[in-house]
Amino acid sequence: MTESELIERITDMRDENRRYEKEIADLEKIVERLDAEKTELKDIKADLEDENRHLAERVKLLEHKRDELLDELKRVGGDKERDIVVGQLMAYRQIFRMILDRGKE
Repeated sequence: MTESELIERITDMRDENRRYEKEIADLEKIVERLDAEKTELKDIKADLEDENRHLAERVKLLEHKRDELLDELKRVGGDKERDIVVGQLMAYRQIFRMILDRGKE
């Protein structure tokens, strides 16, 4: 191999090495971005789990209140009182549905 061929080969190898170094740098940036996204997704998941727990507790409270109102409805004899209890039941039912719909989002 002549000297000029060796120089050309060295130059080609340097160029190829620079391309590899640039690719490595690009891949490192991608890895950093993916790590950041992974962390963000973990935070979002934790927030959603907290919200889900909160919604589940709220649903339990509303179900308990609904059951109390149903028991009260069974005991109430007058139409006016019964209408009030029915109205409260309907309101709790709407709130319950809104919470469930929110939980589905």
